[in-house]
Amino acid sequence: MKIRLIGQANDSGIGTHFQHYVSALKQIGGISSLIELVNFQDRDAIAQSAMRSSADDINIAFVCSDLNSFYRGYNFNWSVFWFFWFF
Repeated sequence: MKIRLIGQANDSGIGTHFQHYVSALKQIGGISSLIELVNFQDRDAIAQSAMRSSADDINIAFVCSDLNSFYRGYNFNWSVFWFFWFF
């Protein structure tokens, strides 16, 4: 089992959430070896981690893209902002 975090630490809102989430998870004893970080801007890294994914993995995407169809396991899309446009 892996806890896979897909995103990128940066100064944006979602980048900050990603960075703090990674930091908090790494502080929990005994799970550091389960954490896999995937840089969202590296397409090869995404493809390789998707191929390695298994049915018992937890995949958390901190990006505005639907990666659910690429990863096996439990997929979560972390959303910071939702915008609704009404006409």
